Amino acid sequence: MSEAGKPSGSQLSPARNWRRARIAVQIIAFTVFLYLLIGLSNSVNLLLPHHLFFILDPLAGIMTMIAGREFIPVMTFGAITLALAVFSGRAWCGWICPMGTILDWTKGGRGRRLPGRESASSLSFSVPLSVL
Repeated sequence: MSEAGKPSGSQLSPARNWRRARIAVQIIAFTVFLYLLIGLSNSVNLLLPHHLFFILDPLAGIMTMIAGREFIPVMTFGAITLALAVFSGRAWCGWICPMGTILDWTKGGRGRRLPGRESASSLSFSVPLSVL
């Protein structure tokens, strides 16, 4: 323990270490996403494929293959994300997905609610999504 009564850096709980790792991965993934977005909008030659997040998204891959009624080999990279999800839970949504990162960094409808009552922010997300 340090002098202030707080644990030193080496004595942090495993949950806190995972939270810090998750935040670091989110920052890196979001930075890569912005790099790809800005590079694509400015027609710059990028070091990474511009559709990187699209090919890693398993839902997008499945929907694209069903809509196109054909097998698209590059979309099978989404299977990597599914494998991560099987072994580590919501790896895509919680760690890599830009939308999940934005929702984590903002309040994103979280907060204490009474049972049976929806907050205005929760309704503002759920109503447009239910139309889709």
